[in-house]
Amino acid sequence: MAAEAGSLSDAFCLLRAAAERVVDLRGSEGAGAQAEGWQAILDLKARNRELYLSLEARRVQTAEAKAALEKTHLQLQNLLYEKAHYTQEIKSCREFKSAYSEEEVGLSSEVEFAAVSPALASTSDGHARMLSRLSCELAERKRLAEDLLELKRRRKALLSEITGQRTLVLSLSSELAEVRKVSTPSCLSTRSPRVWSFTRIV
Repeated sequence: MAAEAGSLSDAFCLLRAAAERVVDLRGSEGAGAQAEGWQAILDLKARNRELYLSLEARRVQTAEAKAALEKTHLQLQNLLYEKAHYTQEIKSCREFKSAYSEEEVGLSSEVEFAAVSPALASTSDGHARMLSRLSCELAERKRLAEDLLELKRRRKALLSEITGQRTLVLSLSSELAEVRKVSTPSCLSTRSPRVWSFTRIV
């Protein structure tokens, strides 16, 4: 750019020198100086045009470079925003306190878990260890739920058996009462020293 400006000032100096010679010289010599002056003017215009085109090219280059810089800056700002967002999310996850503690949930302690499955308890990753504890706890609770269902089935079977036996005993007590009625006169007639007493069985 400085070189182009220097060539433009050189052309301007040549034009000024030619104009001074035209003024100083008259006649045929003045016509030659005038032709040199016109040539200097054309050179000056050509260099001015070149300078203008060069300036426009530089403006376009500058605009492209500025657009690329702004795009890169915007990408940087987006990445910094995402980084801050993820950092905040990680911090909130690390500081998360559940509404339910391990005691409230009934999760087995680390010692109990280590006794049940030592291979899973030796994991150094806390998250993986907690997932293992939860899966073991889930398996244990499923087993206990199945045991509870089996015990309820057994209880129901025993209750129905007890109900059947109770109806049998109640029917027997009415039959025994009839036997007593029938046998009491015969006992009195034989004068047996033993008197039987029947109590109701419920």
